[in-house]
Amino acid sequence: MGGYLVVSDGGGTRLEDLPVEHRLERLPELAAAVARMHAHRLVHRDLKLANLRIGPDGLRLVDLELAAPAGAEHPVPAGTQGYVPPEGLYAAAAPSYDVYALGSCITHAVLGYCPSHLPEPGRAGRQIGLLRRHGMKTAASLVKACHHAAPARRPTAAQVAERLHAALPALTAEAATAPAGDRVTADPRTCALDRRWARAAAISAGVATRRFAVNGAGSLYWRNTHLAAAHACEGINIGAAGIIIGLATLDTALGTEQFTDDIGGAARWLAARPAFADAHGFFTGNSGVAVALALAGRRLERADLIESARRRYARAADSEVPNYDLFSGAAGIVWAGCLLDTVLGDSWGRDLAERQAARVRTAARTADEVIGWPTDPATDPSGRIYTGAAHGAAGVAMALGVWGRATGCTASSGLAEEAMYRLAEHAVTDDGTGRAALRWTTSGGTRPTHHWCHGLAGYLWCHLQLSAGAGAGGEEPARLDRTVEAFENAMPALDNPTMCHGLAGELENWRMLRTLPRHHDRATEWIRHLTDDLRLLHLTRDGDTMWPSEDPSVVTPDLWVGFLGPAAQLALAASGSADAMLSPAWLRRCSVPPEGTRSTSDVPAFGPGRKEGKRGSRKITPSAGTGEA
Repeated sequence: MGGYLVVSDGGGTRLEDLPVEHRLERLPELAAAVARMHAHRLVHRDLKLANLRIGPDGLRLVDLELAAPAGAEHPVPAGTQGYVPPEGLYAAAAPSYDVYALGSCITHAVLGYCPSHLPEPGRAGRQIGLLRRHGMKTAASLVKACHHAAPARRPTAAQVAERLHAALPALTAEAATAPAGDRVTADPRTCALDRRWARAAAISAGVATRRFAVNGAGSLYWRNTHLAAAHACEGINIGAAGIIIGLATLDTALGTEQFTDDIGGAARWLAARPAFADAHGFFTGNSGVAVALALAGRRLERADLIESARRRYARAADSEVPNYDLFSGAAGIVWAGCLLDTVLGDSWGRDLAERQAARVRTAARTADEVIGWPTDPATDPSGRIYTGAAHGAAGVAMALGVWGRATGCTASSGLAEEAMYRLAEHAVTDDGTGRAALRWTTSGGTRPTHHWCHGLAGYLWCHLQLSAGAGAGGEEPARLDRTVEAFENAMPALDNPTMCHGLAGELENWRMLRTLPRHHDRATEWIRHLTDDLRLLHLTRDGDTMWPSEDPSVVTPDLWVGFLGPAAQLALAASGSADAMLSPAWLRRCSVPPEGTRSTSDVPAFGPGRKEGKRGSRKITPSAGTGEA
């Protein structure tokens, strides 16, 4: 007869889900609970905030499947990255193993960011560096002690409990310093943006894209290691179009010509590809590819690339794309038409976009007091109305409004303004913790505030894009100010480095806000703060700078979900630009031919073994930033 394991559901609230002040209050209790477990000669071996529950009877340690008696020589070789000490998964079970994990629990409690999301190598050093950078010196000291490389030099869990109890007032005071941008002003070494490092890191990351290059017959594209790793991708989100724009941004912002050949080779590859039969949107299809080809054509003075851009865009503009969003639908086609005209100094893109703009106006409907647009029933038959920048009303309204102003179509601009107003009044809500957030659908819950795709950050980005041609702050500066305040107050202390879901996207918003006098000083502070975080999150591989994607084990060169997004934002910050990377003003600048442009008909092959840029440009390697200092 087989055996049975009977367990009970302990219920309770996960410690990681509590507000920061409550997480801190529980830390001494957590360390004391671990000390009691050690007193019974048991080692938990998977200690983290996700495995702690707060119930009526106090704190409980759960998920004991990896637990082992102290001294066990062959415990189960498993654990959570960021919590496993240097001695590794195969080390004999020892209380010092849990003490190391206690240090990572302190980091998570203070920053609200799980250390398992930090990139390797140097998770321990990154934790201490990030805590110090965020003004959490007391927590940094405690974590440093728990993370000592020598197990015997770490304090016991009981000693950690005593230190946490004594340090709780200081921890609470440091955590209460808000907003987070103020936490680094006291250190004179961090009073200004380190432009030299930002420039060097951006260029080094641009060079690192060549590690992913696939060359052939004078053209190139880039492998990705993300969701579409099996495909040669062309889009802005993942693919060659986005990387062309990113590399052009690096050269334009920094005044270099490092990537002319890379841009030319990729544009040749895109021009030789057939247009997509069904993908026509801005981030994922023909219209976005057309913008990248037009930019490359103007920048390199190549009429054939411009003609290819026209063909791609005409195919998109004539389509019956079944959805209306900015990411892959009709609004993206409209937005691309505006960008193409800016790049090429023409009006044909806006003219071709008129049909799609009319489709967008006709499809608008009201749900729960919000003006929105239906999704493609083949991919989302629910009929939900989305609200965000990528797939919802904010992105559609932004594109329609910019097109309406450019063409004098008051029906389009008026609908866009009403849609943005309705979002502010009826879709901005509370996330359940007292902070503002955007409902990701009209009747659904919220997504993280700092996410560009579905969050308040994307709504703010769209508002700023729409306001760019309407004076400082647009027609409703009070509404914009409320959105900025909500965005700032709800931003997490730390997240992944990407444009779509992380720090690079936050950095773009703050760069854009720097043009508004009433937000200039605060924006300048946040720009420095976010670039400091990106410095502590970067990877160095054989001298090249990169950043991980949302998953710290994934490193991909792409613009929106890869390391070229953070690189481009650093370059823009270093140059002092306040333009959105995907905006008419910035793409116009990127389309200007650099002084030394030559024909790219014979594009040299670049790859992992070739690091030199045009004219033998020297590769710049930024100093490491993953240690404690």
